[in-house]
Amino acid sequence: MEAHKDDLKNHASTLTETNIKTSIEPPMTSSIPVDDNHTTPKVSRPSGIDDGNSETASVYSYFSTWSTNYTMSNLPGPGRILGNLFSAAGSTLERNFGRFVMKSRMKAYRRAVKALTKLPFWRVGEMTPGERQETCKLLLYYAQSEDANIQTSAFRLIILCVVRWPPFREDFQSYCKAQGEDIESVTHSWTTTSNSFSAEWNYICQVASLCFRSNPVMDYVASRNLKYRSSDFTCVEELFTCCRDIFEAALALELVGWLWNGEGLEEFLMSDRDRGRVTLRFAFSIRTRFDMAVSGCSGLSSNDVWFDNVVRIFIQEMWNSGEALTSSKECETLVEDPDRLAAWSELYMIYIRPYKVLLGRN
Repeated sequence: MEAHKDDLKNHASTLTETNIKTSIEPPMTSSIPVDDNHTTPKVSRPSGIDDGNSETASVYSYFSTWSTNYTMSNLPGPGRILGNLFSAAGSTLERNFGRFVMKSRMKAYRRAVKALTKLPFWRVGEMTPGERQETCKLLLYYAQSEDANIQTSAFRLIILCVVRWPPFREDFQSYCKAQGEDIESVTHSWTTTSNSFSAEWNYICQVASLCFRSNPVMDYVASRNLKYRSSDFTCVEELFTCCRDIFEAALALELVGWLWNGEGLEEFLMSDRDRGRVTLRFAFSIRTRFDMAVSGCSGLSSNDVWFDNVVRIFIQEMWNSGEALTSSKECETLVEDPDRLAAWSELYMIYIRPYKVLLGRN
């Protein structure tokens, strides 16, 4: 019995040694034909790179994969803790940086508003040459701001200054010349900022640019010695007659608010002159300015007593002229004139605009 046990132990030991040797030793390659006259070329490898069967390559591959993922927050172990810490630190840094940028912008905006609010545009004609040069410097500086609200506020003040005193555009030109620039390049630079060019921004920018360029509206004003509310509707008629686009009509509307004494519109509407086209341009420019203001343009959304006065007179005089149509022939004449019909349509849009704003519908 003891001899039988010894035989089993010897047999198990032999099997174990055979299995271990088989698992360690590489397989025989005698099945591959060998050419004795052929020398196998050696392929050179960059230093530090082992072949795929080496332990170094296996270790490198394992740790390179592990090292790129070990801080992921969705993996178990210490890496998840580090990943969560990194994520929290990054979020905090990003949040604090955003607050810093916002505070810097708000500080710059408050500084600009304070400077622009103190500008006495209503007495620009009474300023000394030195004061006007400082005003040009201030307005042109903020007109190139990266903040769209600051920029449109500067545009609005440029328009107000030139409308109140048209020779002021010559001060702008002389200031730019002293800086080694021309006014055309300066106004062109306004459109090269990083601001998004909305319709409202483009509207007020174009009107401000027209204050410096040669155009029929500014040429008309420059050729006459016009003062605050010293002109009747003849001036209004001539301004809107020479307009070539909506931006020149917008500039004409600004001038009308300052120069027109509010008289003569009803007589003009009842006359036989080419009233339809002028009335249509007048009405269209009013409605366009309303649309820009209610869309959030910071340069137009504030109160403007001159514009409000023009709108009030226009609506009243249009209604008076409509009530004066007593005969059927006069009504037929109105229906047959497309410009006058379009002007009445614009009047309706102007009239209901405040109610639509109150109801929250643009």
